Amino acid sequence: MLGIFVLMSAVGAMCRFAVERMSVQKWGERFPWGTLTANVFGSFLLGVSIGWPERTTQLIAVQAFCGAFTTFGGFIGQSWSRLRHTETNRVGWGYLLVTIIASLGAAALGMALAD
Repeated sequence: MLGIFVLMSAVGAMCRFAVERMSVQKWGERFPWGTLTANVFGSFLLGVSIGWPERTTQLIAVQAFCGAFTTFGGFIGQSWSRLRHTETNRVGWGYLLVTIIASLGAAALGMALAD
């Protein structure tokens, strides 16, 4: 089981890196679309996994992937850097609100679909 945890953590980290790079190339760095995408999609996957019957291996795999794919630290850091500056303050507040609402909504949707 440790091997599955390590493998899925590595896959999650690589996917996170890829999503971030693609979003910066496509939309730039003004708004952290990559982190938002990772956190919302990861919340959805975790919501789905919560609804699963007791399947330890699958639960470990999903949580390992999501743990490496999503980033609370990145979310806070990106929010704070935008909130500190007057010209990006509104972007920072928007990012905070969108991330929290969309992540909770995605988790709820995942749980509903898993039932």
